[in-house]
Amino acid sequence: MQDTKYASLLEAIIFGSIRPKIEEENERELVRLMDDDDDAPELEERRGLSHLYRAMNDGIVYAGVAPDPYRAIGSDNFAEAIRSEDTLVVVSHGWAAPGEWDGAPSDCPGRRRVRMTIVIEGLGKFVSIIRFLDEPDEAPVVEGGGSGPLRDAIESRMLEVVSQMN
Repeated sequence: MQDTKYASLLEAIIFGSIRPKIEEENERELVRLMDDDDDAPELEERRGLSHLYRAMNDGIVYAGVAPDPYRAIGSDNFAEAIRSEDTLVVVSHGWAAPGEWDGAPSDCPGRRRVRMTIVIEGLGKFVSIIRFLDEPDEAPVVEGGGSGPLRDAIESRMLEVVSQMN
């Protein structure tokens, strides 16, 4: 999907009306479950919660929360949306590092807190929208296609789900 206007519209709808009403309650429940789970990462090690939405012909629905984006795309809800050919929206919070940094963004002294919205429509059609939370009025970085470990993981998961359908 090279239509960044469509992705930006989905992001605006989610953050303007859907997110405030449902994410907070789901986040509290997930954190409670993670706190009760001895295998869950400690609070300071968590990357930031991730939320999954499905855009279908009859509207946008909330499809769940996960401790990080990799678990969100590994979820049954993600796979069901792929099988149903819905547009997927993954919203994550985490750290971003300058382009020249070669380690984990969370380890970079110049890191910035970000909210990343990834819109996925069909195989290989991605738009990423990155907002820097320390500059809420700054224009977001919007790019079609995308690259990096998360995009690669999404593509791999999509191909896995599609291959299971055949």
